[in-house]
Amino acid sequence: DELKKEKSMSIPLLLELLASAKTSKMPEGEKNELELSVSTKASAPTEGEKNENQRRAQEIGKVKDAMMKANGGPIDEAILAQYFGVNVPNDDDIKNDEEAKKLKKEMNEQKKALKNVLLAMSVVYGKLAEIDESKIQEFDSSVKELKKWVSGISDLNDDDDKLSLSIVFAQYARLCQKKTASALSNLIEARKKLKEGSYKDVTMEFIRIYESMEGAEHLVENEKNNIFDRFPVVKQGI
Repeated sequence: DELKKEKSMSIPLLLELLASAKTSKMPEGEKNELELSVSTKASAPTEGEKNENQRRAQEIGKVKDAMMKANGGPIDEAILAQYFGVNVPNDDDIKNDEEAKKLKKEMNEQKKALKNVLLAMSVVYGKLAEIDESKIQEFDSSVKELKKWVSGISDLNDDDDKLSLSIVFAQYARLCQKKTASALSNLIEARKKLKEGSYKDVTMEFIRIYESMEGAEHLVENEKNNIFDRFPVVKQGI
């Protein structure tokens, strides 16, 4: 905690804290002793996963609060929005202006950090909204805040973040807007643009959508077969 206070303005430290929050686990003593069996339905996480995601939402929320100027952090959303609301100078324009170069670097770092924490919040609230309808409003709010800074995968550089965003936008269309067609459209576009390593996660989201639709059992089966074909289970020899 002392380190956090001393370096509350440090973007790299805040990003380290965010990375830790995104993967935080329930302490052993707090884990639910009831272990539910794994379901074949893509939309049925365990109680333990629900508790873990609730904890992550709290931890990510703390990092987000720590980033904000009002709480002693480095990011002032109003100033950031004002800076990027005009044409940002290119490198040639400011090559002899050290102050302008420093400001541009700081603004870009802050924008990236803000996008990261808003995406992380939306990811974890999306997971909670899948199993708890009372969390849908929080998911809705988190995605609306995210969309102020991220309009699509072209706004992100990291492949994992692009995958997360595609799934979040599909969940948002399905759970908050009740637009199944838009959700499917998001995923179809993601399959085209994202790398091969994203295929399985995108397909699992397809399965969640089809499971929510009447008369789509054959589509669920097709997508499951696609996964098995691409990622066959190799049985270990005795």
